[in-house]
Amino acid sequence: MIDGKVCNALTETSSAQKCYICGATPQMNDDSKESVTRSVDCVRTLCRTADIICLQELWLLQEDIPYLSSIDPEFGFTGKSAVDTGAGILRGRPFGGVGVLWRKSLFTSVSVVQCKSVRIAAIKIVLSDRSLLVFSVYMPTDSADNLMEFTECLGELAAIVEECQIDSVFILGDFNAHPDRRFGRELLDFCAEQKWQCADMEILGAGSASYTYVSDINGTRSWLDHCVVSEAACKSTNKLSPRSGLPVSVDGVSETDQIAQLFKQHFQVESPLAASEEPLPVRRAATAPPVIITAKKVARLVRGMTRGKSPGHDYLSIEHLQHAGVHLPRVLAMLFTFCVGHTYLPEDMMKTVVVPIIKNRTGDASDMGNYRPISLATIVAKVLDSVLDEELDSHIKLNDAQFGFRPGLSTETAVLCLKHTVRYYTDRKTPVFACFLDLSKAFDLIWCPMVNYGRSCTKTQHCLVSWWSCSGSGMVTRQML
Repeated sequence: MIDGKVCNALTETSSAQKCYICGATPQMNDDSKESVTRSVDCVRTLCRTADIICLQELWLLQEDIPYLSSIDPEFGFTGKSAVDTGAGILRGRPFGGVGVLWRKSLFTSVSVVQCKSVRIAAIKIVLSDRSLLVFSVYMPTDSADNLMEFTECLGELAAIVEECQIDSVFILGDFNAHPDRRFGRELLDFCAEQKWQCADMEILGAGSASYTYVSDINGTRSWLDHCVVSEAACKSTNKLSPRSGLPVSVDGVSETDQIAQLFKQHFQVESPLAASEEPLPVRRAATAPPVIITAKKVARLVRGMTRGKSPGHDYLSIEHLQHAGVHLPRVLAMLFTFCVGHTYLPEDMMKTVVVPIIKNRTGDASDMGNYRPISLATIVAKVLDSVLDEELDSHIKLNDAQFGFRPGLSTETAVLCLKHTVRYYTDRKTPVFACFLDLSKAFDLIWCPMVNYGRSCTKTQHCLVSWWSCSGSGMVTRQML
């Protein structure tokens, strides 16, 4: 869904807001015709990734509604003007108006639903297995004088749904209904009566700090835009997920190849520590038998690995290995034994697909700083990781205060431990002082020779220490794909 008022895509009139896609201000939209064209491009950009787009505040006269067809030839359209041209001479700019765009190649059977209110536009989509109703709404501003019109619009929505006899309903738009205000409470009561859900409030929480509008006058933030869905619509979308959609641009870059290069540079691992001129010697055990990885161990680990994980650059998943036959564990066991014994990894096993994952789902999806990387290794490399984990666990004893990367422990466990520790001392009238340290890219600041020296001081077999030393010194590389 896109709110038409934020991009001024359809007229040369000014707005009280700023486009969140291109950043155009009201003055930009008034200064030149090129600014208007750029705003239309924002909607066209959405057309590349979205199949249904709901527009509000078109600011069009009724005879100008066909302009919607020129946004994208692959999209059908319907729209309504809120301007009464029969009232005589028009004063000021056009106002209001709603519209819906849909991808014609995907939705071949679409009909426009007649709505009495100029604040509602609707379409009926007939699919092979079900039918959908999609509404675009633009409600009046929240005030006591507008409460009757607000409830009348809600009543018309319910009446249209009942008349069409369609269970899957999607209502998107500017409801002007902040959760803890008059219209917000009225909207939630309406959803409860109809057994519908306000999906955005359900996912993000009505008490969250989410907002869709910032006042230019006093800077106040309001959550006015919502997505209301019926119970059948929830089931048809296979469970609502708070996953953010793909942003139109990242740090001002909109081309996919350029975005990939941007993330590649942002996630590049470059330690600020200079290489040590005299690395600490690795202590060699007097008698260090070679590590022999058995086919039995490989087969057990492959059977126990979780299914349904994303594959690496070779597109192989754990399901391929689990159904590859009885001879595969022997082949993998020989490969892993040679890799550890010769401290070598094939180049294809060292490649990973680095994927940016958004940190704060309610934050700015176009801010590169709001992303963290995850690496998708090949499934063969993951099996080798499991083998090495099992080998190292038999030699390394972790400190009880370590909560990360340990089975059965998590951040919640660490927080609970801290809470009990603080309570223990405060109950005994002892002051507690805390210092919280959050290092940026802490792993990149580790001095690898010291880590390898620490490993060699344990009972870890020498061949594993040597293999790890080679990989930690730059042998294992990452490739952005």
